Amino acid sequence: MAEFEPLFSWAQAKLGGPSLSQTPSIMAMSVTFGLTYFRSSCRRLNFRLILVVIAAVYGTSTFLTLRSERSSSSSDVDAFNSSRSNLMKKALHHREETGLTRWYLTNATLRQSLTFRSDMPPCHVWPQQQPRNDRIEHQLMMRPLLKGPRKIKLIYSNVESRIRTRPPIGQRYFVKNKCPVSDCRITYDESKVKEADAVLLKDFVNPSLLDKTIYKRPPEQIWILTLLESPHYTADYTKLNGHINWTATFRQDSELVTPYEKFVLYDSNVRSLQQGTNYATLKRGKKKVAWFVSNCQTANNRMDYAKELAKYIDVDIFGSCGPNKCDKRTKKCQEILRRDYKFYLSFENSDCWWYITEKLWIPLQSDVVPIVMGAPRADYEAVAPHKSFIHVSDFASPRDLAMYLHRLDRSDQEYNSYFRWKGTGELIDTRFYCRLCALLHADNVPAKTYHDIQNWWAGPQVCSSQRRINPVVDNFA
Repeated sequence: MAEFEPLFSWAQAKLGGPSLSQTPSIMAMSVTFGLTYFRSSCRRLNFRLILVVIAAVYGTSTFLTLRSERSSSSSDVDAFNSSRSNLMKKALHHREETGLTRWYLTNATLRQSLTFRSDMPPCHVWPQQQPRNDRIEHQLMMRPLLKGPRKIKLIYSNVESRIRTRPPIGQRYFVKNKCPVSDCRITYDESKVKEADAVLLKDFVNPSLLDKTIYKRPPEQIWILTLLESPHYTADYTKLNGHINWTATFRQDSELVTPYEKFVLYDSNVRSLQQGTNYATLKRGKKKVAWFVSNCQTANNRMDYAKELAKYIDVDIFGSCGPNKCDKRTKKCQEILRRDYKFYLSFENSDCWWYITEKLWIPLQSDVVPIVMGAPRADYEAVAPHKSFIHVSDFASPRDLAMYLHRLDRSDQEYNSYFRWKGTGELIDTRFYCRLCALLHADNVPAKTYHDIQNWWAGPQVCSSQRRINPVVDNFA
């Protein structure tokens, strides 16, 4: 350990704390963590980065050592949060000097840069490497090892011009968004499809591309099917069997995961914080549950569940399926939700793997607790902030759910526990085309073809058809 004493002298001088002779165990732990972190990952080994990691662990460990000697109290919590905040600020200052922050965050953090190289261990950018993770952050930070000038990759997309979010042609998107890998161009000109390195197919494919007598597909061309709707409400893609190489969907086993929103923690070890706001007292009046809905007949019969729930707790339904009118996209509607309601029915139109839409995020951004129906609980836990939602599957019946909501309504402390995630992270722009460009330039792209894309997308295992409300038994039968 003697060779690392200069590192700890630097850390002690920068952060304060016990001298090296007083903290041998902290020194050992910090050095081990710092070196193991870089050796066991696919990050670029950088001496300045090691200094920051060791300093961070040293400072945190020192504080925790001192904290353990004191009695547990609310002041301890405040002191811990204050110390952690100061530690992150000091380390972040050094981090900003190196320019190695998570560039896609509005509040850059201590999180290490994920600068990848092909001569290091495999990185988690492909679904087979990390199937229960969206890998979005890794893809956003990926910079394949440069082996000379990069070829410009051409991306053909069939996205129609009426789509407002369609990016401009050429390289403008990649330059404007400061993509780490920007050597790509976008085209919507079908006459250039033969030149394309990637063909992006949104919802459908031109039949001429499937006719081998008309179109001879280059062997290295990657076809990507992008889908955002539930499998219950999309076309049959059997005709694409054997043609698709990558998928871009909300499912986490897609090559490019495209969620409706993406919540990112500032610090993966901090998922909750003490809040200074009583969210329960912010609500005016006695209204309980709101729901903005326009599709009344869905695959999972969500309307039946809501009507049964309304027998035991007040549920105000807005839109074409209820008596109240309000456009959920307007600020007025969002303000009504924030001001008057404690709970919101975030009910999807079908119960399918990973199908989690804006219905989850609308209440979370309005200081309301979402009651979710749709994907399995584990899927919600993977994408939502920690303990921020209530899942209907946790209750045997709508009545049981209503009883729990009444309990939360009576207890400010329990209700406020659903907001402890606030301040731990933020929603980010996942920059789909930045990630696509990076993957097209990746080293050792795994060869893949979806031989049965229809079964993968909408097979019987993908969506549930379970009944949530037992049929009424006729006692006179």
